Amino acid sequence: MRRRVIIGVLVALGVGLVIWFLVEGANRPADPYFRARITGFGEQAFSIEPRGQLGSGSLRCALVATTDEQLSRGLMGRRDLGGYDGMIFRFATEAMRPFTMRGTLIPLSIAWFDADGNLVDRAEMTPCRERVSCPDYSSDRPFQYALETGRGGLRDLGVGPGAHLRLGGDCN
Repeated sequence: MRRRVIIGVLVALGVGLVIWFLVEGANRPADPYFRARITGFGEQAFSIEPRGQLGSGSLRCALVATTDEQLSRGLMGRRDLGGYDGMIFRFATEAMRPFTMRGTLIPLSIAWFDADGNLVDRAEMTPCRERVSCPDYSSDRPFQYALETGRGGLRDLGVGPGAHLRLGGDCN
């Protein structure tokens, strides 16, 4: 009798642990990855919300460039994004600003957003090893934020017509 009680308690604990692991696992990212801290930049949590679905985007983590030095350096010389979902360029005001791929080693996608986070434009950018004749990439309208990702990353994040960029705090 006593043995049955002990076995019953152990089975109940085992089932409880399995349920707990399943619940905890469901609250984690589907594909967790390690972010290697890249010195010289901050981090910014963000989400991309499709048209008409405000509040629906999942939180992501990007490097953030805000100082003149960070804004001009961007992803130059990087061979990857170090596990980040992209880099956000955060400017003080809306304006037209060209981007270049001079010294950038990986192909990138870029999306420009206005001060309210509304998508302005996007483009695919090709690395340029030239020192003099690299093309500029510009949006059609003024923007305050730019999001660079690895080539094709904008689609994976849900950036499309009517998309909205929502900035959060630090990455967790």
